Amino acid sequence: WITAICKEDLQGKLKPSLLTKVQASGSAEGWYLGGVEGVARYSACVPEVVNLMLGLLKGGLSLVEGTRIGEDLTFPLSFYDEDAVTEVGDIALSIANFVILPQVKEMVKDEQNDLREASQMMANIYFGFIPALHGLETFVATLCSSRGDQVAATKEMRRESEEAFRNIMESPEYVSRKKGKDGEAGSLPRALLDILYEVMDLTEENVLEILCAKVDSYSANYIMMDWCPSSLGEMELVEDQATSSGGGNIDEVCKESECAREIVAFIKKMSQDSKKYMPEYLHMHLFSQVFQHAADHILQLLSCSAVSRFNLISMVQLKADMRHLKALAVKTLEDDDVDILFAGLVQVLDYLLSCAPESILDPAVKLSLYPTINNQVLGRLLCKYQEIPKDHSAIAKMPFLGKAPAKATINELSGKLLSNV
Repeated sequence: WITAICKEDLQGKLKPSLLTKVQASGSAEGWYLGGVEGVARYSACVPEVVNLMLGLLKGGLSLVEGTRIGEDLTFPLSFYDEDAVTEVGDIALSIANFVILPQVKEMVKDEQNDLREASQMMANIYFGFIPALHGLETFVATLCSSRGDQVAATKEMRRESEEAFRNIMESPEYVSRKKGKDGEAGSLPRALLDILYEVMDLTEENVLEILCAKVDSYSANYIMMDWCPSSLGEMELVEDQATSSGGGNIDEVCKESECAREIVAFIKKMSQDSKKYMPEYLHMHLFSQVFQHAADHILQLLSCSAVSRFNLISMVQLKADMRHLKALAVKTLEDDDVDILFAGLVQVLDYLLSCAPESILDPAVKLSLYPTINNQVLGRLLCKYQEIPKDHSAIAKMPFLGKAPAKATINELSGKLLSNV
């Protein structure tokens, strides 16, 4: 009954104030996070919804407490004793389960959301509603055990919310599916967690999908790249590497392309902007997927029909681009070991630039150096291979290209790979 009559009011508090910043901390009786850093990360809809929910809960309990039978006989069931925690909690759980989280879920699923809206909803979940729901559990328990002391209940609610916020910021375990066994200390009811986890997953998927789509729009510029250059063209060589004996280190023979710079600049900006919307561990989790997606998408572009041919000069450029992207990943994720994120593309590039095409047929070599390469995919890719003319200007700058295999050798190998030999 309470859920039914308050549904419209609660829904009305969510959407309009989604991007409205939190102003003051709130009244002495309301919900807010006052003892933690970054309290304005959630938007105004969180305290507005939670405080309306508290008001409805308090009003409903006051109505029950004041109900009389006959002239002087007080209602026989007191909602303010410890046995009533379940009954009072059911009212709060009903409001959260059947009004708040379903409405948030619908907002998250809205295909019109842009990155800012999707990120803000993620912040509202992690920095707002999860701490608030933990605080609400404590509010109900304290209210009943103290026989209706709303001041004590509100104080405990804030303390629990602030502790939950700090725990969420520090560890993903606090919101993991391992939590939530009914009756377990510090957990929320299982029924509430089921829909909460669903909403959390949706917000993460939504933000990731928008980020990856943006990255794709930049990496799509690779389609216009000259994959079979007849000259060095716009390739920026690193002179001390390119002119040294043997052509220097293949990984450092040229600078990254303009296309790579645009991708890196975008991911860097998005990474910096999104940090305020999510805990650090979630930020790293999301952006590790963004980096992997960027590399995988470039490999897909290289493999698609829009790229009809390539030579090793373009692979040298792509190798430099991956080095540039990897450097940002190391800095963003604060982890030197990010090779696995780029393995799909980098192993293909390493194989092509090794100029030892038959090595892929050796199971030991493939397992050691190229474990992620799919032979069928590589076989189709090699059909696009073009030789570099012996008098090409690039060979003077990068002598290792002189070892590039002949087209006939690659065609034969491609046939073997496609035949599963």
